[in-house]
Order: sequence, then C-alpha cells, then structure tokens
Amino acid sequence: MVFNRESEAVFDLAVLALPAMMAEFGPEEKAKKLVLESIAKCKTIICKQCTHENKIPSDEKRMFLCSKCRKEIWITAGSNFHGVKLFFLRLAIIRLQEMGICINPNQAARLFRVSYSTTNRVFKQLGISVLSKLQGHGSEVPSEYAISIVSRRTRLTPAEKPPVEEEFEMQKKHRNDERAQSLCNGSEINPPELSELELLILELLDSNPLTLDELIQKTKAECSSVFVSITFLELRGAIEAKDGNRFVRSNSAKLQNKQGYERAQSLAEGFNSFVKDYFQGIGRKNLQIYSSFHWLAYDRKTWSINSLRDLFIAHPYISHQDILDFVTPLTFSIVPRFDSS
Repeated sequence: MVFNRESEAVFDLAVLALPAMMAEFGPEEKAKKLVLESIAKCKTIICKQCTHENKIPSDEKRMFLCSKCRKEIWITAGSNFHGVKLFFLRLAIIRLQEMGICINPNQAARLFRVSYSTTNRVFKQLGISVLSKLQGHGSEVPSEYAISIVSRRTRLTPAEKPPVEEEFEMQKKHRNDERAQSLCNGSEINPPELSELELLILELLDSNPLTLDELIQKTKAECSSVFVSITFLELRGAIEAKDGNRFVRSNSAKLQNKQGYERAQSLAEGFNSFVKDYFQGIGRKNLQIYSSFHWLAYDRKTWSINSLRDLFIAHPYISHQDILDFVTPLTFSIVPRFDSS
C-alpha cells in the first residue's frame, strides 16, 4: 500500500501518540479492566438462559454465574467487545480518532503489529457505531457524487466488472423501480439535477455522437471533470456508450438544471478529497461507513476524549455478518466540516 504525504504525516502523529496511549491503557490487562469497568456501570445484566436480572458482582471479571440458573454470563457478550482478546488495540484506535488522528486500517495494522483483517473489522464497527448519532448532523448526498473514490471491489461488485459497476447496478434497479411505480401511479418521474458541464455535454451530444477526447476538446474542461460528468449522465440514463467509445444522448430522459444539489456537490468534493488523502479509495457499499471517519476527523466538539469510547462500548454488537450486509443507499449523509461553506 502506497500512502501519500497527508496520510504519512498523520501516521507520524500516531507514532508519537503511542507512548501516551501505552501509559494510559497498557498493558493488555489494564485495557481489559478499563472496558469491564465501563460495562459494569450498567449495574445489572439479563441472563439469556433464564431471563433473570443479575447484579454484576465485579468490574474486574469478564464472566460470572447467574444467581438463579447458575449458567455462565459474559458481561462483554452483546457488546463490541464480544469475544475479543485485544482490548488495547480497540481503545488505542478509538483514542486516535478522538484526537483527530485519522489513520487507516492498513496503518493501524502497521502501528500495532496486528493483521489488516483485525483492524479493518474494528474500523467498520467504529464507523457503523458512529452512524447511530448521525441523525440531525449530516446532509444528504447522492452516492454517484462519490464515484471518483470507489476503487475497491466488494462482495456486491458484479463478476469481472470494475468497482464502480456497483453504482451502475443500483442506479439501474432504482430507475426500473421508479418507472414501475410511475406506471402504477400514472405519474411522471421527477427529472434529476444537472451541473452546467453536464448540460453542455448533453447539448453537444444533441447533434451527433462524440468520443471522450472530442468532448474534452469541445467543452475545454479538465479530463477528470468530463469523465465524472459522463459517468453521472450514464448512471442517470441520460446518455449511452456506443461502439467506438462514442457517446450518444438517450431520448428517454427528461432533464432540467436546478441549484438544489450545489451544497451536496460541495460536501461530496470535501469527502472525496478526505478519502483520497487518508484512505486512498474505498468500496461503494461502505461509503456511509467512511463518512463517519470524515466526521470524526474534523468535529472535536462532538467527539471529545472518551465520547467515542463510551459510544463504542455501549453500542450493540456489530457482527462480521452485519458488516458484510451493510450497503450504502443511493443517498448518504455527510457531516459538513466547520470551515465548509
């Protein structure tokens, strides 16, 4: 994995913070005790075998016997520390996020000398936990605005297709569902919002098919901007790719320009830059999970010391299957940075 300068600079900060975290949380037994003390604050726990309500007898033992049925009760069961052995790892990753030091799973594996699969799972659990506090903080952004950072395949990526194909498939399904609903209701589908560059591309394609190079030449825009705009228009069914890598306008789309998505586009650009700087690229299904880290990185008021730790400990267990099943919808929430317009 190749990291850019921003990512490596943050990793250097994490290295410098490690001794202080070792003093606060280490060794492993101390970290475990801190977690058990936090869980024990709930005072009582229900036995899954007999539903008897037990008082937690100690904040130092992970297991005790139900006072009624004498079955084992593990106080970490049902929490994000269910079955874990590496308590320090989780507390340290959480503390770095609370400090605004946004390392990625690869860097965490490198820093703490554990496997990438272990740190990746912790990051996904953290991201999903943060989503429970997202309501009222974020603004909705179409997932298609983040396609420039979708560079990793997931279990939803169609076989032998690039990662962005996930977005195409979801958009196709959404359009088909909209059309079906529209036919049932006898109504017309609302037109999507378009940027000035997208409208210009549609205008150029009105007369005859053009290649990507021809569109770049005629629009006088950056290659990356034209490519993204073409991808958006394809996702919306406004244009189609034909033989010879030429694009033609679709006759089926009703289009108009609005200013409603200018804010969403600005938020998406900031989020995309953040992911490129610190995570390099992600899978489409995990866009909403990684918007959590965008929030964690810039909001020190909400995410003060121990706030994320308390949330993570109290949050219901997020299993490996929950992570696999997580899918970002066609619109997802991004919390604006304090310095964003």
